[in-house]
Formats: sequence, C-alpha cells, structure tokens
Amino acid sequence: MSASVQDPRSFWLEARSQVVCAYCGKPRSFHAHHAVDRCTLRIYGVTGVAEFDTRNALRLCDDLMDGIEGRCHLQFENRRIAISTSMLKDCNIEYAFEIMGAAAYDYLHREYADADLDPRVELQLAV
Repeated sequence: MSASVQDPRSFWLEARSQVVCAYCGKPRSFHAHHAVDRCTLRIYGVTGVAEFDTRNALRLCDDLMDGIEGRCHLQFENRRIAISTSMLKDCNIEYAFEIMGAAAYDYLHREYADADLDPRVELQLAV
C-alpha cells in the first residue's frame, strides 16, 4: 500500500490529477468524490483530516454549465447513474479494504453497480 496524504487540498489535487471523470471520461469541472463515503468512514473511526486520504479520491464531473450530462457526481449521489467498481482506481479499492476489512466487499458491491464484482475486489478478499 502506498503512502497517503491526508488533507482536503491534497484530496482535491488527487482528483484533479485524474484528469477526466471516472464515469463519463470527460475533462469537465469536477468534484473530488469519496469512494468510501464520509459517513461510512466515520463509522469505522476515520474522522477529521483523515477523511481526506488521497487514496479515497475519485474524480466525478460536476459542471454546472454542461447541464445534467456534466453532473455525474450529482447523478451518482441521487442514484440516477450507477458507477461500477471497474471505474474505481486501484488505490480506492485497496483503501476500502484497509479501512473496512472484509466488510469492504459488501460495501463496494452495494454502493457500486456490478453484475459481477470487479476482480480487484475479489483479489482483496484473498489478501
């Protein structure tokens, strides 16, 4: 597991460095999305600046000027689109398992839409 930085600015910069939205693949204005949501992090005792671990950052577009098509973050949060685990970064999946242990398997399956769960998630169970 790579070293992480834990602060809001670095979290945002990590999402910016991903260049395009994880869902639509476009380089629009974006939101730095928590792959494991902040409420779940708090349940697992992750609070304060630790909620901004860069390994949990995922770029999702949030472009007000591009209509609903440019609002992947809002649409995901409102369950209008489904993001699959294959769209997550390797570090997002590894981070989920580091924080949640085996419970990350169910969390990722519930939060991210896959008929067949991403092999990277299956692999983490074996670790």
